[in-house]
Amino acid sequence: MVFKGSSVSYTELVQSDEQTYGAMIQLLQALERAYEVEIDAASLDGLDASLTGASGLFEGQCGEWVKRGAAIVRQEKGRLCEARENGNEEDCLDQLAASYAHLFLGVAELDPIAPFESVYCGAEGVLYTKSYFQVMEHLKEWDYIKPSGFMDAEDHVAIELDFINTLVERARAAFADGDGERAALLLGEISAFKEQHVDMWVPQLCDDIIKDDGGGFYSGVAYATKAVVELLG
Repeated sequence: MVFKGSSVSYTELVQSDEQTYGAMIQLLQALERAYEVEIDAASLDGLDASLTGASGLFEGQCGEWVKRGAAIVRQEKGRLCEARENGNEEDCLDQLAASYAHLFLGVAELDPIAPFESVYCGAEGVLYTKSYFQVMEHLKEWDYIKPSGFMDAEDHVAIELDFINTLVERARAAFADGDGERAALLLGEISAFKEQHVDMWVPQLCDDIIKDDGGGFYSGVAYATKAVVELLG
């Protein structure tokens, strides 16, 4: 299956065939992991596989972004495989960790990219402003609990993507159980959250990563994220 057009509803995703649904969910999960913490070898393999599995679902501009992201990630995986053969795998992973730290943690002369909605959407450019508390209201209403061990604020890009992914899985389960009313409520919340929150800042976050990373691994992650956010609505 290929998602035709520039936008696909979450209803279409939830009701898609197993192969299509699984490929998109795996990509969403791999992207969440890439933002959550420094990439490791297993996560890099998973992201590469998920991009390969989902790339055929996109067309048009979204398809171009996915191809660009997949090419960058594939190149990085090849570099890691070569380093592994030469006994330098840890050095390669350390370089990726350094890129993460440079971009998101401020371990460089440049200001870091803060992957939090409150920083992007608040006039003050700091954490824990109005949009953070709005996000928290959504999470509490739907009994969402962030992954154990995740220490950052809940308006982090990884959490916002995971929240949507969690509700998508619940909606698919509701449809499977014949509970169309609950599925409709979940899909309504997904659309509202994406429109009111994700769409308001994640595309700009991706553009900032692409600009600052200069064609590195995380620019590949950002291109794939742009495609998913643009496609699903």
